[in-house]
Amino acid sequence: MLTSAPVVQIHLSRFCNFRCLHCYSSSGPTERNSLPVPDLLNMTAKLFQAGYHRVSLSGGEPVLAPGFSELARGLADQGFRVAVITNGSRPSPVLEAMKEGIVHHTSVSFDGPELLHDKVRAKSGSFDLAKSTLQSLAEAGQSCGAVLSATRSSLPHLPDLVDHVCASGASHVQLHPIASTGRAKRNIQDVGPELSSEALLRLVAMTRLFQRIYPAVHFQADVVLGQELRTISHDQDELISPLVITDDGALVPFCFDISRDLTLGQFDDYDGGFKLDRRLQRLLGKVTAEVADHPAASFYRELVTISQTSLHHEPAA
Repeated sequence: MLTSAPVVQIHLSRFCNFRCLHCYSSSGPTERNSLPVPDLLNMTAKLFQAGYHRVSLSGGEPVLAPGFSELARGLADQGFRVAVITNGSRPSPVLEAMKEGIVHHTSVSFDGPELLHDKVRAKSGSFDLAKSTLQSLAEAGQSCGAVLSATRSSLPHLPDLVDHVCASGASHVQLHPIASTGRAKRNIQDVGPELSSEALLRLVAMTRLFQRIYPAVHFQADVVLGQELRTISHDQDELISPLVITDDGALVPFCFDISRDLTLGQFDDYDGGFKLDRRLQRLLGKVTAEVADHPAASFYRELVTISQTSLHHEPAA
């Protein structure tokens, strides 16, 4: 399990009003796939019984997906704590869902200061929309946070950006190194190359400094230190977490863009629980061995890279 508690990540649709240069799922305005909400809720009821009690709604832009409110309400009725990650362009649906109590936490994504953010989002004014949404959620007394993309372009601006989102009311700040997957792989010149191991180590140091400056805010850097790999479990009796449901109905382990050779099945065939099989134990072992050679690494990036190169077509055991 790669999270502190079992979590399901649902990509209800890849429809998005933005076409971000770094989007790992290559979402955009022309994508129209959407999962049927009643069928999803039939499956999530089983997932809740299996021990998954948290859900993160992602995409695409989740609040624009058909059935967003219906799904969030159904998940809350089943007992899930529901979180949303949004680009902040449409505050009303998520604010209404939070006031109704069916969404417990919302994170707004940022890619840097205004000029950089708007460039990456390929949308003028997108930074102001994200900033306004974060402030509106905080002023309404709702639990809200920010996900900050960490790239070579944004790294020098992170201190000012952290100051800004904390002053706007963020209670959680996640610093996420961008990986060269999805659309980012095709836009590497504009997005910038992935952070080096040394830069990731600096990101960890910065995160710890931010935590001291803002003790009331929870900070998280999506970086693993080689010396701390003992905290990552390979226990086959643990639930797979995150468990990802993609917009085409596939159940995949850990992250959206992992090799589809590791697909666990389709959501409408789900029969009640997923534990680590030997393929996934081998994958985690390979990633651990790779990361242990570096002071710091993005476990997410290594998962995607290794799954797409060295584990192709291995049978489940």
